[in-house]
Amino acid sequence: MQRLAYCKPLPRIMPSAPLNPENGRGDASLRLTDALDVVLSQLTPIKDQERVPLWHARGRILASDLVSPIDLPLYDCSAMDGFAIRTADLGRDGRAHLKIVGEAAAGHPFGGEVKRGQAVRIFTGASLPKGTDRVVAQEICSIDQDRVRIASDARGKDN
Repeated sequence: MQRLAYCKPLPRIMPSAPLNPENGRGDASLRLTDALDVVLSQLTPIKDQERVPLWHARGRILASDLVSPIDLPLYDCSAMDGFAIRTADLGRDGRAHLKIVGEAAAGHPFGGEVKRGQAVRIFTGASLPKGTDRVVAQEICSIDQDRVRIASDARGKDN
């Protein structure tokens, strides 16, 4: 069990002007500072805390950080779709032209080792193939048959 704090739902804020039947909006304009004052006036600081089982925590706010006792995932994985490469294969300009030797997806890792001049097509959540140390986003790559061209500087774009 974890310490949790209860939060009441905010009341719905209605526009002060009548709704326009054509667009369903209030006709009066509200300056940003005034809108912020309206929102802040509806908030009440939470002072009380209580311990509840997880299954009773719905609609509540955590009163302190909840930290996992283990690192997850248990492996280095890709946070985006792209190509797993070796940083050493990037040229001085951060570009490269590499042979695609396979693909890795979540739950379906690439079974080999990526060597010099090679890349593996990788999808979000997939484990990084052996021999790679970087994922380059697919948006800065182009594919030509069995090769990938990293078209812009990928040196500073870590995954």
